[in-house]
Amino acid sequence: MDERYWLWINLGGVSAFGLFILISLCTAINGPAQGALVIISEIIALLSFIFAGVTLYYIKDRQRWFAVSVLSFIGVWIAFGIGYEVGVDQDTNNGWIWFYLYYVVFIASLVLLRYSYAKIKGLFKLAPVFFIFFNAMLTLYMVTIHIWFMLPTND
Repeated sequence: MDERYWLWINLGGVSAFGLFILISLCTAINGPAQGALVIISEIIALLSFIFAGVTLYYIKDRQRWFAVSVLSFIGVWIAFGIGYEVGVDQDTNNGWIWFYLYYVVFIASLVLLRYSYAKIKGLFKLAPVFFIFFNAMLTLYMVTIHIWFMLPTND
């Protein structure tokens, strides 16, 4: 397959993932519908992650950094998804593991996205900027949850 097709497959996978995340946020009131959309989002994210990894094998020039940016973007969401599926809540004693794992993956993602922005050429160069923005929004949500979980409660 041509390099161009690999890049468009990666962009399409990330776009589909973003679309299903947005739809799952819109259906947050309805429990079963939101649960199904979250599972579909996780499957699409996993497939996009796999396709980005395969793209690293097939593309050998500077555009391979687009696949690196996709891997680092979805890696942050996978770290979030692990905590979501495990069901980390305020009563869990080792919820700190999830938060610190997320923060480490987020910082690594920022470094890789910043570096990939300098390496990618063409219109695909905009993708790392959007990835940083969406990961920052997720991180604000995670910091809010982390602060909320650290508040003392009356048991």
